[in-house]
Amino acid sequence: ASSAPSLAIDVEAGRVRIDYANLERCEVRYYPVDVEFLFSTSPFTDGRNAGGALDLVPNRRDVIELPADANRLEIDLPAEFRNANVIVAAKAGPRTATTSSFEHQIDVRWAEDQGQLQVLDATTGRPLPRAYVKVYAVGTATPHFYKDGYTDLRGRFDYFSVSGVRPTDEERTKLSVLILTEDRGAMVRTIDAPTR
Repeated sequence: ASSAPSLAIDVEAGRVRIDYANLERCEVRYYPVDVEFLFSTSPFTDGRNAGGALDLVPNRRDVIELPADANRLEIDLPAEFRNANVIVAAKAGPRTATTSSFEHQIDVRWAEDQGQLQVLDATTGRPLPRAYVKVYAVGTATPHFYKDGYTDLRGRFDYFSVSGVRPTDEERTKLSVLILTEDRGAMVRTIDAPTR
């Protein structure tokens, strides 16, 4: 097992981290994505298993030499992807590792007991009205669309309450929430549904 190749990748704060063993080089590929489409097709994944995107031609490929005396390498996320939603994949021989990078400049305050959130500009702290929020639920059934809408003038949105026929608690034990802004990026978070 100690001689088997391994490969993992992550993106954080504008840096791509490659963890590896028994590999000499890898190719890093970048796939810009429509975050709402990706979320709607797989609402309860974080992009690390975004295999469908890998059937597409990447916008950029970089061959990276992996130092033999280390097992981790960090590189800068290319400038053209710093404020973009992108899937990053590392490929070395038969091994492929993927992750997603949803860059954003938003601060989200969650009131999970009430099923509400508030979206703020991360720099100024001002509320962000008109941020799009889309929610999927999962429980005993398969994941399903739950509700969507926009934040109000205070940057607030009730992501849990619905009018009309209410789903049972078993149908919505977990929620996956997408928050998408026009110019400050996107965020996806999976949370427990309120018990009220």
